[in-house]
Amino acid sequence: MNFRPLTIYISTFIFLSILVATSFYQPGISKEELVNKNIEAAGNSEQVAKIKNFSFKAGPKTYFISPTGAMKMTTGKQPAITEVILVTDEEVKINSFGHIGQLQGLQKETYQVWAKLASGFFTLKNFKGKLNFQGLKSFGPKKLYVLTSKIYNLEVNFFLKPENYQIERMVLKGFDAQGDKYEVNYDFGPYQSENGLNLPSSWFKSQIGTRGTLHQLSEVKFNLHLASDFFTKLEINLGQVKLSEGVLRGNIIDFNFQRGLLIINTNWTKQSLLQAGFKNKDKLIFSVSGLNIELDFYDSRPSRDVLKAGAKLMIPDRGQNNYLILLWSQEFQPLADKLEILSPVQVKKK
Repeated sequence: MNFRPLTIYISTFIFLSILVATSFYQPGISKEELVNKNIEAAGNSEQVAKIKNFSFKAGPKTYFISPTGAMKMTTGKQPAITEVILVTDEEVKINSFGHIGQLQGLQKETYQVWAKLASGFFTLKNFKGKLNFQGLKSFGPKKLYVLTSKIYNLEVNFFLKPENYQIERMVLKGFDAQGDKYEVNYDFGPYQSENGLNLPSSWFKSQIGTRGTLHQLSEVKFNLHLASDFFTKLEINLGQVKLSEGVLRGNIIDFNFQRGLLIINTNWTKQSLLQAGFKNKDKLIFSVSGLNIELDFYDSRPSRDVLKAGAKLMIPDRGQNNYLILLWSQEFQPLADKLEILSPVQVKKK
């Protein structure tokens, strides 16, 4: 058997593979060239120049971005807005269920880095002049350009793909007030063109000591008609809470029926429940859409043996400031079909 043609074919294939692979990157590229190519990778320059603002939904939040550097994030299901976060170079303000304050430390700085990234159309535009070029590095089978920077108290690392100069990963590192290590990775999914602008289709966030979460971009919009003070206003929309001794009236801010469990998010907070005089394990009557349903009230998250099929409870939302109604039975499917955001609800002591 003549192996010569096969040998030539294999050699040619290897040569072409190496040629294609090496054509993706320029080992001698300068930092300035790399950053400029990354900025150009944002998309059609004429289309990008016309963008006055844009928005998208990712995870539970809707992001509103101004190319001037401001970022506003809202949480809630329209028309209810439960939380607003405003980010600028100077500060990060928050209004969560009517509690207004300012974020500090690593949380504040993480949002500020994100605002720089997003307002630069997910490029290095707003980090230009603050970057150190570490060269082309191997990460398993991948080769990525690496640039680092010090933004506020965070070490920021960017990893760029050689084939198109887009950011594949961003890593934020630092230490919290207790001296514990802080490290968050953001791995960006394939970029997609939206109105001439290339945006990541998703990002996967992972942090030391926590489970990772995938955030997929949707509902991308450009040049919205926003009020002149949109990026400074902290207004939320929770409906209204009215109370008297033993009685609370309010509104639904979200709801979900899945696997026989109806969860109704209300605009009632711990403060409003205290003012109405509710106490742990009170028996309550919940009124919604013409129904009166008896509930057990817990002022903190109950044990697992309470959270089971057949339960009808009012409990605090995990990690939030409001309270939930849990109706754990298939019989509440018809009720779920009637509910709407900001529908009125009432609860009173039995």
